[in-house]
Amino acid sequence: MPLPFCARPSLRTISAEQEAAEFVDALGEHGGNQKLELLFWRDMRLDQLEVLASKVPGLRWLDFWWNPARRGNKTELTALQTLPRTFTISSPSSSSQAMQLPAAAGVRVQLCSYNLGQQSFLPTRPPDLASWLVPVLESDSKGGAAPPDIVVVGWQEFVPLHQGLLGITTDMLRLHASIIHRTLAKHLPSSSNSGEAAYVSVAQIAQVGLAFMVFARPDTARRVRSVQYAQVGTGFGGIGGNKGAVGIRFALRGEEADEVFTFVNAHLAPHDRNVSLRNANYASIVSRLLFQPAPGSKSDGASSIYDTTHLFVLGDLNYRLNLTAPRLLSRQMLAGLIADDRAALVEHDQLTQARRAGETMRGLREADVGAFRPTYKYEAESKDKLSQKRIPGWTDRILFTTASDSPSPTSFPLSPSDPSLLPSSSTRIHLYTSVPQITYSDHKPITLVLTLPAPSPAHTRLQTRAPVPPDPRASQKAWAGWALDRLVGALWCLLVLLGLGDEVKGAFGVLAGLGGAAWYYGGLGLLGRGAA
Repeated sequence: MPLPFCARPSLRTISAEQEAAEFVDALGEHGGNQKLELLFWRDMRLDQLEVLASKVPGLRWLDFWWNPARRGNKTELTALQTLPRTFTISSPSSSSQAMQLPAAAGVRVQLCSYNLGQQSFLPTRPPDLASWLVPVLESDSKGGAAPPDIVVVGWQEFVPLHQGLLGITTDMLRLHASIIHRTLAKHLPSSSNSGEAAYVSVAQIAQVGLAFMVFARPDTARRVRSVQYAQVGTGFGGIGGNKGAVGIRFALRGEEADEVFTFVNAHLAPHDRNVSLRNANYASIVSRLLFQPAPGSKSDGASSIYDTTHLFVLGDLNYRLNLTAPRLLSRQMLAGLIADDRAALVEHDQLTQARRAGETMRGLREADVGAFRPTYKYEAESKDKLSQKRIPGWTDRILFTTASDSPSPTSFPLSPSDPSLLPSSSTRIHLYTSVPQITYSDHKPITLVLTLPAPSPAHTRLQTRAPVPPDPRASQKAWAGWALDRLVGALWCLLVLLGLGDEVKGAFGVLAGLGGAAWYYGGLGLLGRGAA
C-alpha cells in the first residue's frame, strides 16, 4: 500500500538535499521495504531529482508521471497552475522490479517553433494550438502515424520585451506550458491503461523573450537523466538578451547505448541586410552556449552544443530572401515564385546560401523548407496576406544533425528539396510544415516531425566538430548581459508606468519634465543674476 509522503505547498522550491534526507529517514522508519510516494511541485527539476537519487543508498529506479487528479479538485489545481508532478521511488527490497529499458529503436521527435510577436496569451482565453502542436497526434487517432516520443516547443517574443528584460517571465512560462500540456492531453488523453498522462514535462527555461519546453511520453521520460540548461545573449552590445539563445540538454538511457539530446532555441539579428551579423550570432551561440559537466561525467570542462549525440537548432533565425542573387527579383516575380515555384525561390533563401558557402550552421541538416510558404511577414490576423513593409522570408526554421550523419561537406546544392542536402543522414523526415491558420502574430508557427536512427555504441557524438572554440569569457559575458538586461528592463518598465502603458508617452513625459525643470531653474538663475 503506497504511503503518502512529503505533500508540498503550491509553488514552493525544495532542495534535493532536503528531500534526500527526509527520504532516507522514511526508509528507515518503514523498514525500507515499502513503496513511498513523493509529491513534488513544478519547481522540482529532474537534475535536482538526480541529486536526490544519488543520496539514497541502494536506490534502484525512478518513475514519474503527471496525475493531477490524485490530490484535490482537478479543475481548481489547473486554474491555480499548481498541477503536481508525482514521483514513485522503490527501494531495493520492494516487490517492484527495476525499470526495463526498451529495445533499441529510433526516437520520434516533434519540434515546434513560434514567434508570438510579444502577443501574450490570456489565461481566461487560451488559444487553440492543436493544428500546430498535434498534427501527428490527430492523425494517430485515425490510424495514422504514431505520436512522437518527445515534443519540443520553442517560443520567441513570448512576452513584451520590457517585461522579459526585467525577468518577469515565470507566470507566462507556466501559462504557456499549461496550454501545451492541456492541448496534448486533450488529443491524446492517456499513454497507457495505467492512467498516466499523455506527456510529462521534462524541462522548461526562459530568457527575456525566449521560452523553451520539452515534454515526453512517460515511458520515454523515465529514461531521461542529467537535465541541463544554458543561455546566452547576443543582442545589446553583443551580450544583451533581446536576442540570443537558450539550450536544454539531457541524456536518454538506452539498451544499446545512451544518447545525449541538445536542443537550442535561438532568435537572431533582424533585417534583411544583416546576414553577416546573423552568422556571427550563431558563432557566438556555439562559443558561449556551454553546458557544464553532468553529474558523474568524466569531463572536467564545459562542452559546446556540438558535444552531443543529437543536435537541434530552431527558432526565429531571421534569414530573409535575397532579391538580388542568384538573379534580380521584382516584387511581382517574388509573388509568382511564392505561389507557383517555391523550389526556385529557395535558391534566394539567405540561410541556404550561407550554409552552402560554409558560413554558418556547420553540419546541420534541414528538410524541404520550400514545402511551405515563407513564414514572415504577414498582415495582422491574415492566413496568407504578406505585408509589403518587409521582404518576406523563411525566418522560422528547424535544423538538426545526429551522430550517424557524415561530416558536412563544404558546399551544398541550393535547393533543400534535393536529397543530397542531407548527405548520409539516416534520419527519417515525416513532416515539415507551417500552420497558416494560426494568426496571433506576423509569423507563422512551424513543426518538424522526424525519427532518429537507432542508438549505437559506435555513434555517440557528432562527427561534425564545433566551428569555433569555447569562449573563455563566456561566464563573465553572461553575467554582464544579465545586468544589462535588468538595467534596461527597469528603465523601460518605468517609462511604461509613467506613460500608463505606453513607453513613448512615458519618454515624452520624462523629457517634458526635464525640460520644464531646466527652464524653471534656469529662470531662477537669471533672476538671481539680475538682482545682483
